[in-house]
Amino acid sequence: MGTRASDETEQQLADAFSELELEVTGMTHEAKRRHKTVAAEAAASANLLGWAVEEEGGQLHILQWARANDIPWSSETCAIAATFGHSGVLRWLHANRCPWDEETCSGIASCGDLEMLQWALANRCPWDKETCASTAGSGNFELLRWVRANGCPWDEGTCSGTATSENLEVLQWARAQGCPWDEQTCVSAATYGHLEVLQWARANGCPWDEETCAYAAQHGHLEVLQWAHANVCPWDSHTCSWAALGRHQKVLEWRARMGARGDYCWLRRRGQRGG
Repeated sequence: MGTRASDETEQQLADAFSELELEVTGMTHEAKRRHKTVAAEAAASANLLGWAVEEEGGQLHILQWARANDIPWSSETCAIAATFGHSGVLRWLHANRCPWDEETCSGIASCGDLEMLQWALANRCPWDKETCASTAGSGNFELLRWVRANGCPWDEGTCSGTATSENLEVLQWARAQGCPWDEQTCVSAATYGHLEVLQWARANGCPWDEETCAYAAQHGHLEVLQWAHANVCPWDSHTCSWAALGRHQKVLEWRARMGARGDYCWLRRRGQRGG
């Protein structure tokens, strides 16, 4: 029986290795905001422990086999378990002295899990400003207030994270508490098509740049793009090229009417016009 179980595990390992030839391509805006967590995910996806942790429910038996066979792990292993919400796996990893760092708290926060975050902190897991940013991105207002009340630092990433949610109240609260912001807040709102959030941010002095239009175009949010342009948001050739990548023909046609005819014709010649 033990031999059969071992054979099954070995086959799973072989299957895992055969699936792990991954190519890491460009990141979305949200991934850039959470660059530490995403970098950990990408790196861990290329090794056995990362695969075992990422699998639905966490492949604890494979982790146990790997450790019994001296396969090394790192703080990224805990970060992946945290990001995928595998609390049981994370508890096992910590009990078996797998190292962790700030990315673990950030991963837990991205899931909006207050209980697990409290457990991690009680076990001396460190946190940093990315924990606040990830909490904001999760949309869990209660958790964001809790981490701030308990001294978690924040920066512009928190406002950017709140803008990914339609809950304007969270962004308003963060600003009232003195949280800084930058152009990425407008970019986040445009990326997710949250026009009300974008309008409030601009009315309250949030800066923006060409990326606001580019990301609105890439995700096909024509109303957001039209409003941004009407309110003198700068744009460049990326507005057309990213709309083409997203295959948003209505955005391209409208942009052409607004004076980007040359870009539109060039994209048509290259076969990149939206469908």
